[in-house]
Amino acid sequence: MFAVRSFSRRVSRLRSWRLLLMGAASLLVGGCAELPDVKPFAAATLSLEKSVQAGFEASAGAQEQVASLLEVPESHSAKAALEERREEYLALAGSIRTEGEHRAALMRALTDYTDALAAIVDASDNAQGNVNALADSVVGLASVFQASPIPAVAGGAIDLGKLALAEAIKMKASRDLRKGLEAANPVVQRAAELLLADARDLHKTVATKAHAAQAAINLAGGEVYTRQRRHMGRLEGRRVALLKTLNDLASDVDIETHNASDDLLKVEAALSAARAAVEPIERERDQVLGGVRKAERLFATMEEAVAAWGKAHADLTVAAREGGTINVRRLVELAVQAKDIIEKMEKAKEAKNGG
Repeated sequence: MFAVRSFSRRVSRLRSWRLLLMGAASLLVGGCAELPDVKPFAAATLSLEKSVQAGFEASAGAQEQVASLLEVPESHSAKAALEERREEYLALAGSIRTEGEHRAALMRALTDYTDALAAIVDASDNAQGNVNALADSVVGLASVFQASPIPAVAGGAIDLGKLALAEAIKMKASRDLRKGLEAANPVVQRAAELLLADARDLHKTVATKAHAAQAAINLAGGEVYTRQRRHMGRLEGRRVALLKTLNDLASDVDIETHNASDDLLKVEAALSAARAAVEPIERERDQVLGGVRKAERLFATMEEAVAAWGKAHADLTVAAREGGTINVRRLVELAVQAKDIIEKMEKAKEAKNGG
C-alpha cells in the first residue's frame, strides 16, 4: 500500500512539474526553426494513454462475461471444474483492472514527458535553462518508472534511473538542446523497452485465457445443450431424407406423398423449436467469445503501439539533428485502432446486457 501511495505522489509531483515547466517554456523566445514540431507526437501519446485506460477496463469486462457463462447449477456434472475456471476469469478481470491503473500511470508519465518536451521545443530557445528543463524531464520520467508497483518495471527501472541521471549530467553540460535530445533518447528507449516487455507479458496472459474460453464455455453448456444439438442434427438429417423422398415422388400425388409432406412439416416445426431454444444461447456465447478475442487483439495493438512510440522518439532525435519532421502516422493509426476495438467491445457488452 505504501508503494502505491508513494507511486501516486511521484506521479502527482511529475504532473505538477510538467505544468510549471510548460508555463515557463511558454515565456521563452528564440529562433531555431530546424527543431521538429513535437506537438503531433505529444497528441498521439495522449491518444494512446486514453486507449490504454479504456482498454484495460474493457478487457476486464470481457473476462467477467466469460465467468458469467461458467456459472452453472449444482446439478451440473462439471460444476467443480467450471467453478474453478470461473474464479480464474474473475481473478483475471480484477488483476487486469489493478494492472491497468499501474500502466495508466506509466502512460501518463509518457504523456507528461511529451507535453513538456513539446513546450520546450516549441519555445525554440537553446538557452541553458531550456536544456536543464529537458534534463529534468528525463529524470522525472525515470523516477515514475522507478516508483511503479509493477515488479518487472520497477526492477528494470533501477538501471533506468542511473542512466537518466548520467545522461542528465551530459545534457546540462552540452548546453545544446539538440545534443540534449540525443542524450535523452537512450533513457526514453529504455523506458519504452520496459513498457514493451510488460505489454508482451500481458498480451500472452490474455491470449492464453482467450484460447481456453471456448472449451470452458462448451463444457458449461452441459449435457442438455449437447443433447439438443444432437437432436437438431438428427432432425436435419430426417429433413434432408424427406425432401429427397418428396422429390422422388414429385410426379405422384398419393398417400405416400401426403404422409411425407406431413412428416416434413412436423420435422420443420421441431427444428424451429430447437433453434429457438439453442440460438439465443449460441448468440450469447459468440458475443462473449468475441469479447475475449477482441481483448487479445487490443493487447496486441497496445504492444505494437508502445514499439511505435519508441521509434517515433528515436525519429525525433534524428529530425532534431538532421532536420525534417517526425513520422507519427503508425502511432496514430494504432491509437485509433485500439479505440475502435474498445468501442466495439463496449457496444457488444451493452447489447448483451440489453442496452
